[in-house]
Amino acid sequence: MDNDVAGYRFRDERLLQAALTHTSYLPEAAEPPIESFERLEFLGDGVVDFVVADDLFRKFPDAAEGELTERRAQVVSRVALARVGDQLGLMERARLGKGVGVNEPRYGFTTRLFESVVGAVYIDGGFEAARSFVRSTLGPLLEQPLRRSPKGELQELTQDRFGAMPEYVKLESADVDQPPRFVYEARIAGKAATGAGRSMKAAQEQAAARLLEELKRDE
Repeated sequence: MDNDVAGYRFRDERLLQAALTHTSYLPEAAEPPIESFERLEFLGDGVVDFVVADDLFRKFPDAAEGELTERRAQVVSRVALARVGDQLGLMERARLGKGVGVNEPRYGFTTRLFESVVGAVYIDGGFEAARSFVRSTLGPLLEQPLRRSPKGELQELTQDRFGAMPEYVKLESADVDQPPRFVYEARIAGKAATGAGRSMKAAQEQAAARLLEELKRDE
């Protein structure tokens, strides 16, 4: 196996092999991997979050906590990390068991592979090596303009106007035999709007967007 990823060359190529080997994979040899995929993924997730948060903190000295949180979420989203993983060709190098990922979006596994590789870099070369790896692969994402979510924009507006955050109240959800459907109401200062979606997040975002529109009409 080539022991180079994005310019980082592993001193112990067994770590890279472990990072790219899902636990469902059944090798012909009985030799166990040097480390588990899940443990490396867990470690890499923490490293990515810290490095991105640290870089955003330094890059945007005037940004409030809410903006920094949104920027970090944008950079480390599963879709964003999966695109980077695709650029690095991680899925093509991964060893997965038969049928793994059939019911999960491809980007889910690509994201996990990227985080696992970051964890392996940390173990192999230390924190500075991992920081350099994250910066070299995710650096361009830090330059992207912030795409504000309705919830984030609503929170900023209500804190400025009312000195409070909106409340999200669950109204109903479909039974388990039906496609998941959630209904939430966003409330603030006597005003409210309802949203529905296949997930809690989608329903809350829709409710926030509708309440935001109503509040902007009152300006």
